[in-house]
Amino acid sequence: MGLFLFPPPKIATFNLLLVLTVSPVSFTFVNGGIPTTLEGPFKPVTVPLDDSFRGNAVELPDTDPRVRRIVKGFEPEQISVSLSTTYDSVWISWITGEFQIGDNIKPLDPNNVSSIVTYGRYGFPMDNQSTGYSLIYNQLYPFEGLQNYTSGIIHHVRLTGLRPNTLYQYQCGDPSIADMSKISYFKTMPVSGPKSYPRRIAVVGDLGLTYNTTSTVDHLLANGPDLMLLVGDVTYANTYLTNGTGSDCYSCLFSQTPIDETYQPRWDYWGRFMQPLVSKVPMMVVEGNHEIEEQAGNRTFASYSSRFAFPSNESGSSSTLFYSFNAGGIHFIMLGAYTAYHKSDDQYKWLEKDLAKVDRNVTPWLVAAWHPPWYSTYTAHYREEECMKVEMEDILYKYGVDIVFNGHVHAYERSNRVYNYTLDPCGPVYITVGDGGNREKMAIAHADEPGNCPEPSTTSDKFTGGFCAFNFTNGPAAGKFCWDKQPEYSAYRESSFGHGILEVKNETYALWTWHRNQDMYSTSADLIYIVRQPDRCPMGLFLFPPPKVATFNLLLVLTVSPVSFTFVNGGIPTTLEGPFKPVTVPLDDSFRGNAVDLPDTDPRVRRIVKGFEPEQISVSLSTTHDSVWISWITGEFQIGDNIKPLDPNNVSSIVTYGRYGFPMDNQSTGYSLIYNQLYPFEGLQNYTSGIIHHVRLTGLRPNTLYQYQCGDPSIADMSKVSYFKTMPASGPKSYPRRIAVVGDLGLTYNTTSTVDHLLANGPDLMLLVGDVTYANLYLTNGTGSDCYSCSFSQTPIHETYQPRWDYWGRFMQPLVSKVPMMVVEGNHEIEEQAGNRTFASYSSRFAFPSNESGSSSTLFYSFNAGGIHFIMLGAYTAYHKSDDQYKWLEKDLAKVDRNVTPWLVAAWHPPWYSTYTAHYREEECMKVEMEDILYKYGVDIVFNGHVHAYERSNRVYNYTLDPCGPVYITVGDGGNREKMAIAHTDEPGNCPEPSTTPDKFMGGFCAFNFTEGPAAGKFCWDKQPEYSAYRESSFGHGILEVKNETYALWTWHRNQDMYSTSADLIYIVRQPDRCPKKTQSTATRSKSLKPSQPTEMLIKEEEEKNGCRSDMNPPKPSSSSSSTATNRDASDGFETASDGELNDDEIPQQLHLQDEPQQTPSQNDDVESNQKAFEEASDVKIEGNRLFGSGQYQEALSQYELALHLAPDMPSSVELRSICHLNSAVCFLKLEKYEDAIKECTKALELNPSYMKALLRRAEAHEKLEHFEEAIVDMKSVLELDPSNDQAKKAIRRLGPLAEEKKEKMKEEMIGKLKEMGNSLLGRFGMSVDNFKAVKDPNTGSYSLSFQR
Repeated sequence: MGLFLFPPPKIATFNLLLVLTVSPVSFTFVNGGIPTTLEGPFKPVTVPLDDSFRGNAVELPDTDPRVRRIVKGFEPEQISVSLSTTYDSVWISWITGEFQIGDNIKPLDPNNVSSIVTYGRYGFPMDNQSTGYSLIYNQLYPFEGLQNYTSGIIHHVRLTGLRPNTLYQYQCGDPSIADMSKISYFKTMPVSGPKSYPRRIAVVGDLGLTYNTTSTVDHLLANGPDLMLLVGDVTYANTYLTNGTGSDCYSCLFSQTPIDETYQPRWDYWGRFMQPLVSKVPMMVVEGNHEIEEQAGNRTFASYSSRFAFPSNESGSSSTLFYSFNAGGIHFIMLGAYTAYHKSDDQYKWLEKDLAKVDRNVTPWLVAAWHPPWYSTYTAHYREEECMKVEMEDILYKYGVDIVFNGHVHAYERSNRVYNYTLDPCGPVYITVGDGGNREKMAIAHADEPGNCPEPSTTSDKFTGGFCAFNFTNGPAAGKFCWDKQPEYSAYRESSFGHGILEVKNETYALWTWHRNQDMYSTSADLIYIVRQPDRCPMGLFLFPPPKVATFNLLLVLTVSPVSFTFVNGGIPTTLEGPFKPVTVPLDDSFRGNAVDLPDTDPRVRRIVKGFEPEQISVSLSTTHDSVWISWITGEFQIGDNIKPLDPNNVSSIVTYGRYGFPMDNQSTGYSLIYNQLYPFEGLQNYTSGIIHHVRLTGLRPNTLYQYQCGDPSIADMSKVSYFKTMPASGPKSYPRRIAVVGDLGLTYNTTSTVDHLLANGPDLMLLVGDVTYANLYLTNGTGSDCYSCSFSQTPIHETYQPRWDYWGRFMQPLVSKVPMMVVEGNHEIEEQAGNRTFASYSSRFAFPSNESGSSSTLFYSFNAGGIHFIMLGAYTAYHKSDDQYKWLEKDLAKVDRNVTPWLVAAWHPPWYSTYTAHYREEECMKVEMEDILYKYGVDIVFNGHVHAYERSNRVYNYTLDPCGPVYITVGDGGNREKMAIAHTDEPGNCPEPSTTPDKFMGGFCAFNFTEGPAAGKFCWDKQPEYSAYRESSFGHGILEVKNETYALWTWHRNQDMYSTSADLIYIVRQPDRCPKKTQSTATRSKSLKPSQPTEMLIKEEEEKNGCRSDMNPPKPSSSSSSTATNRDASDGFETASDGELNDDEIPQQLHLQDEPQQTPSQNDDVESNQKAFEEASDVKIEGNRLFGSGQYQEALSQYELALHLAPDMPSSVELRSICHLNSAVCFLKLEKYEDAIKECTKALELNPSYMKALLRRAEAHEKLEHFEEAIVDMKSVLELDPSNDQAKKAIRRLGPLAEEKKEKMKEEMIGKLKEMGNSLLGRFGMSVDNFKAVKDPNTGSYSLSFQR
């Protein structure tokens, strides 16, 4: 849900902050569906190679913006965080100054720049400072013609005394020369203990810096790790000569060089590319062979050892090549395969000591990592590290290592538990993840396949020497060097690029998931619970079973935003500050993406269902929150000369559904249809679709998660269970959390990137503003072109290849079967066929709320999503004032009640306000007909597509800046194959002839020269028009987050950026007081709503209804010690004895710091900072109260937790902190988490012992848990504070008998258990407790036992 809701925080937070605090997607699964190692060993599985997913193993060029140097002077760059051995310490590293490469280099002086980090807990002043050390390194080659390199100044600073599991903010640099970095964040590890673990650990190897790398890092980041392990082969700088010439195979092309050269700037490029991730998520690295990098004097590992900070000293190691550290209850051992490892060497001796110190009661999990694998079945590097295995396997087995991570082999493989090539339930699970993205491409050959077994003599490690790999002496491969089939110890292998996620659940269960780059972010190709068995393999304690709760692995996309966009409030402009000067982002050709269509062989578009099983499943909205449409297709399409349409009556259209967590005992029946695309010309192929089903579900609750299945239960062809979340109920304070907006999507590799980014940003709703599949860029035989009219100008009719619609539906199903999608037609959906029929596929495949919104057509309709009314207009159907669409629009707008849906958003395909040459002023006739009515009714935002670029306008009406006009946003760059628009009409030679601009589909000519303004007498402006605020040519999508009645945050997300990074962002602010538009309820409104800051501001009627004061600065209430239960005490905002209304007048919004001791002048800054933090905490708490009042208890709880983080640790905050603890307790009571409620009440009472409401609430929770005696104690404490409190008196009278009854019951149960125990013991001797009788001594009162037969 994100920690920050309204307003955006005044303290600066990076837009990826919640990667550190909240997992963006939670991986939880049906327990029965996830195997565990307890069920193993498993039969070996090999996933067949799919050549289409070998990715793009091409290096990022030095011109890529992500690798360029963008800092100046000695500003820090390449910032990273790494761990020390324990939670209370981390390392911050960075580089200042520029590297030099060439013949004459002069190293920088590290002493000229200080190494300083200022830091503090998030929400507190950064008043801690640590100083570290700095260095440079050189890479020198004593050969003529080779270029030498000297690095920038590398800084390492260790921060100590940190709290566990805590978010910190920091800056690094040299404050004396004002060269400090921007503020960044990191989160410390949990304290070591058996129940304390990082939420998610990403594991990746052989990363490099290719386009595959970018995909891996994008996927990894979207999965929100707390920690990242990189198991060697970092940059592949040693696949280059010193002049920058590179190769996928150094030894193949550069075998004559006198020494293995490197191009060291690749390290700098890598550091810049990785900074957005590793400056926030700690990264721990172990060396690979590509880090050896020999230079003059036989020096090796110079860059690796210099650039990264390692906890070597802290873990007792003498080298950067091997070390250990703790992360919660996990002890990690990072071993060096390219340094001596024999039993007589330092590394082995260190390892022995380190393992002997591990306390498995404190760190139950033991995980090891090094680069080259011991258990790999690929031909590449097969048994290369046998000597290391011979030396070290026994000691790792002896100490019970649970998991081993490796890289080196460019593929993925997971073993069964194994020791010495034999299945062993106590051996580690070995996992190879050497496929992060390197330029050497994937490993695909297996040693067990014919002809692939290498000669033993070729397998020795060329770096450390030695030969230890001989033929096997026993088992299925006895007498051979390789197995004849996939070895039994290999459980799963596949050639794909990706990363893994380790989630340790408790002392014995850890979930491992493998995420391929070709899949969605939270989708796992391989997954297993790795289970420790310390009772069978005694290395620790066996305590907890795996979780029993079952949820789908993409479910939380629907319930929790994966990344929360939070910004520096002062850094986000608002339309109130506009109009803004026009901005054009220069074109970067390197980011024009891959505008190539996915082929029909791509697994994501293939038909994988059988018979009449549902596919291409999607969800769309009806007009209101209580209804949605579910759509799907059954049966196969047909294309050719002789097609026979399927009969829709042969398959039922049924959806079974229910609220998530409840039985799916609701059922709805809909209708089905097929459509044909027919061409009456010889040689053209006709098409008939599968059976398309549409079912409307009604009577749904607002803002609620539902689960459903669709299909025909009578023939057992039902889909898997999927999920959707309904929209919030319409109202001025009720909005979808995030709405994705995209246009001109198509089905290219750019499309896949757009959809990946969009999905990672976790929308509740998606708008697609036309141009869906681009099936009409193909002939009916499947031949396609980027420009139909250029390639196929002689065809008798504009053909289409309709199977592209089916491919698109399959590709989109993982998203749109869960996130509702609302579509409006574009020109590429017209698709003319026989009989002049158009829009057949578009109108048949999607469900539209046309009937529900009073429309006669699928081409225009409207719907509500919370407090937003959306109008979807058709640019390719008649729109004149005499036509049906215009008449419908007029009626629809007249019915809109802006007190219920304050926001009015319109969307159609071709833009009216675009400054690109493509489609310039093409829809002028539509604009002439409709602009006035949209302006009259106060449309706030308009979304368009069509032009393949991004552009946002200032508020505009009739080409004139107007504070009451809409903001027009063009997002026609979702991924289509026609490529980007890049030419602007205001550039010389780019203004089109007016005669060329009419819309060829709708006809008419309405675009003339401007008659006034800067472009008077011209058809185009001479410069970027003043109404154009921001434009750039890039592929991507937008996110709309409506915050309240007047503020909405718009962010534009380019495919080349990280997922939550926004290239353009603005608060769009409604001004209903300044622009009082015609609305149904204008006459009944008591007053105009003024723009509020992005936090709730209740109008008077709402305040009275909720029992709230309208004062923004209520008086400070009396202290709780003088309050009673009937006279509210100072307060948590909730009624004591009931679940009453919210009462903000009871809640101190501002406590003045003059109550503090007098501050000296030197303390003024702290006072101001504390006051600011206090005010922020108060604001957040008030937002929590609002959420509680609307029944959003979990969300309210998050706000109170944040308020506690923000509240300064000072006497005047005690009252606020106690209130937040108590409010948290009330949320837990509502959520029926009574133990947690008791804990929060206790914390409130520790701060304020006379807090009567806390006593009453704690008593209530105790009673729910049948802790009657504890409840009575709390009620007695209430009476001590207020002897007249009737509620406490009545409760004591009521609870007394219940406590006595429970005592007697417990006594009887105890006696019964004692009898059972006694009988079990005495039964061995033929007796029972009935043979003994207790006899009381009348004199002493004591008892004696007498035996009776």
